[in-house]
Amino acid sequence: MDRFLILVGGELHESPRIRQLAGLSYRKIIAGDSGLMWAYRLGIVPDQMLGDFDSVSGPVLEYFLDKKIPHKEYPARKDYTDSELALSVALDQAGPGDKVVILGGLGGRLDHTLSNIFLLLRGEKENVDVLLCDGFNEVQLIRGPSVTHWDPMPSMKYFSLIPFEGPARGVTLEGFSYPLDKGCLLPGYTLGNSNEVLEGGGTVTLEEGSLLVVRCADRKDLYGDRKENEI
Repeated sequence: MDRFLILVGGELHESPRIRQLAGLSYRKIIAGDSGLMWAYRLGIVPDQMLGDFDSVSGPVLEYFLDKKIPHKEYPARKDYTDSELALSVALDQAGPGDKVVILGGLGGRLDHTLSNIFLLLRGEKENVDVLLCDGFNEVQLIRGPSVTHWDPMPSMKYFSLIPFEGPARGVTLEGFSYPLDKGCLLPGYTLGNSNEVLEGGGTVTLEEGSLLVVRCADRKDLYGDRKENEI
């Protein structure tokens, strides 16, 4: 399995999960526009950068241009977001079973956040698992019929299942604080919200439909009374 890393705009918060994901090895690292800001702060040198570069500071952009990193500039008026352009580059090189990690893409403007979540469907069509993470939240997509195992994650203890494209049927949860036996999760209802994976790990069985798997942290759990640090 190959992994690809994409850094895009939105919010990104320093957390154990972000540091873990940033420290993995990747076949290719792509930065889209203001994702260069996160790359700079995380000490990551991308293999490729793209976008209209209207949201990244001049000094940061010059820093990476001086490193002779391949880049492609697009006009500000275009049909695709920088996030979609970056994902398209990754998917062109990824194969079935590979994984794309997107740091950023959540928070900030709601239209961009929603659009980025729906980009998970692009990955699914190519049989590539796409993960969105901003440090406090991460989102993945699963589709039935499937059985997936989930380890506990202390830095993101809340585990929610949200029906994505209609009813999700035959949902069985084992190894969770709130188990479920062949339940049906319906759009407009919150049955799958705010669960927790038990110490031994949990299993999600989905017979039909699709689910967003959302793992979250309370900011106070990471920072207590201190002011949070955005990287």
